[in-house]
Amino acid sequence: MENYNGYLKSKLGKHRIINWINFINFIKEESDRSIQKLFKEANMYKNKINTKIDVIKNLKYDEYINLDEIVKELEDLGLDKNHDMFQNKYIKNQVNLNNNYLKNKTEVLTKKDSNDINIDKILNSKLGIYNNGNTCFINSILQILIHSNIFIKEFILYKSKYIYNNNTLSYHFYNLLNEINDMINRKEKKINIIKFILFIRNTYSLYIDVMQNDSQEFLRIILEEFNKELNRNNNKTPYKMIFADDNSKLSLQKEFNKLFLEREDSIIIDIFYIEIINLFKCECNHITYSFEKKLDLPQLIPNNLVNAFKISDILDYNFKKEIVQFTKKCNICGFIKNHEKMQKISILPRILILSIQRIDNNTGRKNDCPISIEEKLNIEDYIDEDFIDSSKSIIYKLYGIIIHEGRVNYGHYKSFIRLNSYKWFEFNDDKILECYDDIQDISNAYSLFYIKLD
Repeated sequence: MENYNGYLKSKLGKHRIINWINFINFIKEESDRSIQKLFKEANMYKNKINTKIDVIKNLKYDEYINLDEIVKELEDLGLDKNHDMFQNKYIKNQVNLNNNYLKNKTEVLTKKDSNDINIDKILNSKLGIYNNGNTCFINSILQILIHSNIFIKEFILYKSKYIYNNNTLSYHFYNLLNEINDMINRKEKKINIIKFILFIRNTYSLYIDVMQNDSQEFLRIILEEFNKELNRNNNKTPYKMIFADDNSKLSLQKEFNKLFLEREDSIIIDIFYIEIINLFKCECNHITYSFEKKLDLPQLIPNNLVNAFKISDILDYNFKKEIVQFTKKCNICGFIKNHEKMQKISILPRILILSIQRIDNNTGRKNDCPISIEEKLNIEDYIDEDFIDSSKSIIYKLYGIIIHEGRVNYGHYKSFIRLNSYKWFEFNDDKILECYDDIQDISNAYSLFYIKLD
């Protein structure tokens, strides 16, 4: 019996040892996973620091910078003023040359009144923007916005909405306008927007890396952010379901707009938003409707497009009727049938943005087919006459173009802008050239910006 008890204790001891070994292995595996996670987070943190340093290293000697803000950015990442980055000769020389200017710069920017900004000078400025490492997609969009007459005038008028909040995009964009105004007054030809770039990289995770990004996507992100920050409605009403079959087309649109504006109401809505009505016609001739708001009008390119087409041809293709399969029964005939879908414009924007979809979502390839640009665009064929008066011609005039040269994952963005109402200039980062050739010769348009003529 004694031997049996000893044998049993021996077996139990082995089980305890095995359990302890399994437990220790489990702890080790969990520790390894935690360590790997920490290493991954540390590498991301390191990349974030290196990104900031790479951007700052591109600072030019002849530009005014706010060193205090850059120091704060790097200190937030755990760096101090003894870091090698702050021995950068350009930064040191800049401090020695402009100490008084840098000391008071932030206060000056926040206290300036909109009357100090010469809007006409900004709208007609030919100020180049340095490329801070794959930032041509930002530069091209900023040049378009800076030269968008309606937007700039109304944006400055609404400065009380954002001027006291330095965590907003609007605040940093307003300060950028102030910097541009100062550079124009000093007759400078180029500007480094390092502070604005750092804000974008810190605020939007999509842009934390120094990578090339899509200009159309960037435009939508910043305009949506402006819309949120400049919203006139501080208390948004709850979402509400609207039943289309209980409303006529006109009453449905009226109710849709009422609910939309109770939630979203800003200068971005006033200027850029376009409203589209979708009409679905059943084989029994019953028609249902839906409405949608868009910042820009994405335009698909026909698959068989090889020869040069006009912009109006692209619009014809995107507004053409198509047959769609419904999954629900028609409320009138009670059958699931194909519907004829048609789109029309029910509310016109003051600035119309056409975004050419050159990237095929299925293949991921870029379509570089040439598209002939029309400087004046008549869109009366695409409107719903129940909402928009068709007795008058509806003409939009081209004032801005963004092109993309290269492939899907790499390339270069440039903008072309009409200044003084008639002269076209090419804005290629910090290089500005007057266009002596016909603007219609530009065949690789990526985004087009039209203003509505009265």
